[in-house]
Amino acid sequence: MIGSEENHGKGYGTEALELFCSFAFNELRLNRVELVCWEFNTKARRVYEKVGFVQEGARRKKRFRDGTYHDEICYGLLKEEWESRQHKQEI
Repeated sequence: MIGSEENHGKGYGTEALELFCSFAFNELRLNRVELVCWEFNTKARRVYEKVGFVQEGARRKKRFRDGTYHDEICYGLLKEEWESRQHKQEI
């Protein structure tokens, strides 16, 4: 989480997630990274998708907030997808 409003929108979250994924796939040799977030968190969802995460499903109406139920969105990223994306950025 990037707490200070003045630091939002500067790419810090994207950079941090890319570094995390690089460590997960290259150093830990994981094959898959997954995460969940709430549907109303559009800024986070934009970052996840920008880094290459794919929406895989949703747990419908899992959270009650501000008088409304919201879905929990499930994302995943495979090592092969990460590597393919890294290769395209190098070109």
